[in-house]
Amino acid sequence: MKKTRKRLLIALLALTVIFCAAASAFAGVVTVSDGEYKAEMATGEKMFKVVDCKLTVKDGKAQAEILLSGSSYYALVMGTEEDALADYNAKDESKWIKADGEREYVSESGETKTGRVYTIPVDSFDKPINLVSVSEKYYNQGNIEKMFYPRTLIIEGNYGIKADTGEKMFKIVNCTLSV
Repeated sequence: MKKTRKRLLIALLALTVIFCAAASAFAGVVTVSDGEYKAEMATGEKMFKVVDCKLTVKDGKAQAEILLSGSSYYALVMGTEEDALADYNAKDESKWIKADGEREYVSESGETKTGRVYTIPVDSFDKPINLVSVSEKYYNQGNIEKMFYPRTLIIEGNYGIKADTGEKMFKIVNCTLSV
């Protein structure tokens, strides 16, 4: 009985070492299985608040459908303020992300409000997303000094994911990715 326990303990330790070595080899690489996930997205801004976020992963590519708390943005531009200004000056809005429509939501105070929905690409779950919001008011006025607002989005949350070791004796039955 003691020999069996000792062998089992050695096997378990060996698998742990192998698993940890494999995990460290992939450190910094975060992947999520195809599917739809509810997520939280922090911005740190009062005038640019994400009230709802749905992540969709398909064929290894991710995008986030975000509902902003208001409807005052003409578009979102991935990248920097300089990128957005260069596009504007070149009269090329082809990379700008326009609203997919508007949707009602209930605010924290219980009021029914309307916000705009945007779908943005997500290249990484463990890095901030940098983009620029384009004010509709100042866009319509042509006021480039007040038109662009740099923003940083951070995906937060816990996601149920599937993990497979390929081993019969070392199965993962439940796995959660925390971002």
